[in-house]
Parts: sequence; structure tokens; C-alpha cells
Amino acid sequence: MAIKLPSLTYPTRFFRWVYFSSSCIADISETPEIVKLKDSSEFERNLNFLRNKLAPDNLIRILDRTNDLNSAVRIFNWASRQKSFHHTSNTYYRIVLKLGMAGKVVEMRDFCDKMAKDRCPGTEEAFVRLVHSFVEHCRIEEAITVLVNMNLGGYRLPIEAFNALLRALVGGKGREFQKALFVYKEMMKACVLPTVETLNCLMKALFATNQIDLGLDQFRRMKNKGCNPNTKTFEILVKALIENGRVDEAAIILEQMFKVQCQPDLSLNYLNQPLFVMRIKGS
Repeated sequence: MAIKLPSLTYPTRFFRWVYFSSSCIADISETPEIVKLKDSSEFERNLNFLRNKLAPDNLIRILDRTNDLNSAVRIFNWASRQKSFHHTSNTYYRIVLKLGMAGKVVEMRDFCDKMAKDRCPGTEEAFVRLVHSFVEHCRIEEAITVLVNMNLGGYRLPIEAFNALLRALVGGKGREFQKALFVYKEMMKACVLPTVETLNCLMKALFATNQIDLGLDQFRRMKNKGCNPNTKTFEILVKALIENGRVDEAAIILEQMFKVQCQPDLSLNYLNQPLFVMRIKGS
């Protein structure tokens, strides 16, 4: 049975490129978001070096030591125009990472699109590394941008990377539950099977967005997805039900928890609320 989540709208900025024909990557340096060259002499030195020794590893070294983003983009695009040169998944990885870490989402999206279309050996692995790198550095918008381009290009993000992204969205300081639901829908599009951790994150996002019944439905269908609830699952459920005044249902869930021999953390505040304690004693 297919999972049906409510229609989610992701911020327009993630999909603007769908509505416009993709401009040539060589023109990316013209965008106003990237500042003008700060040191043309450094740019010329790097270009002169590459004219004689253009190779993927040399290009990567130049990109790594070029602080000015506009220079890095121009050098990358210059290399793209050389007939004897072909980019690799590693050269794309470096330019996307460099732009993403600087918060240049629009620019890095264009390179992700080109990277997906070029289909260099190792592209999928490079995309996965990008997602992990962006998540580790709290660049969630950039990680989601890579994910969207992967799905559109027919590449698949492994479940471990999906879980890392979902954890960051539902467990970080700036929790973004709607984006977590969007990521889960992208996971379903890619036909990636969830783990119990995936579904725990999903339920947490659903409960946080007041979709209690849908969250409970996901819990009931966990076994259909090859997952068994763990202690964390029950804690998420009980906490959400108590906070929404559904104490009787919370008590039933807690009883199920004991039946499968999961032990709750009794120090958690929501387990000590008077109404809940009275309901448990009376059952």
C-alpha cells in the first residue's frame, strides 16, 4: 500500500530552475551573487599554470587554493571549454562543495545539474559525499539541493545519508519539520526502503506539524515496511499523545511497549504528568 502524505510545498527557491531553460555554465560567473574578481593577477597565474598542465588533479589543487569564488568558477568554466579536457566527478565535487559552503545555492545547483547530465564515473558516490559534507557542516539547504538533483538525474542516495539528513532536520537547533517531510517524499520517489530510524524521524515530523493521526498510521504500518518499533519509537509516540491530551491512547501505546520488552526512560518528564500516572495506575 502506497504511503500517502499530505501535499507538501517546498520553498520556490529549490525549484526555480525547473521553469527556466538552463543557461550555459560558462555564464554562471555573470550572476550578481558572485562578487567581481579581487585579484586578477592570481587568476592569470593559475590560468597560465593550467594551460601547460591541465589535468583533473591540477584543476582540483587550483580550486582548493583559490579563495575568490568568481575566480574559481571562471577557472572551472575555462577548463570546461578545453577540447582536450574532460571533467571528473571529483572536479565537479570540488566546485559544488566550494560554492555550497559559501551559501551559493543557485550557482551550485547549476553545477549539480551539469554533473548529473555528464554522468562521469563515480558521480553517484560524489553526490553522496556532498550530502554528507553539507549535513556535517549544517548546510541543510545545500544538502537538499543535491538530493533533488540526484533524484532528477536518476541517482540514488543511500538510506544512511537520508537518515543523516532527516536527523539534522528533526533534531537540530533550527528544527525544520516541513523540510523533513519533503525529504521523506523524495526518498519514496527514489524507492529507498526506510529503517526504523527513518520512520522515527518521519513520525516526529508529523507530530510536530499536528498530523497526529497520520503519525499513528505510520506506526501501525511499520511492520509492512520491514521495521520493528524500538524504544525511541514508543517514546516519540507517547510524548506526542500526552502533549495533545490523548492520555488514554498514550497508555495503550505504553502497554504495547512493555509487551515487546522495550523499557522507557522513566526520567522523561512527560511520563510523570499526573493525568498519565493516574491512567496507568487505573489500567
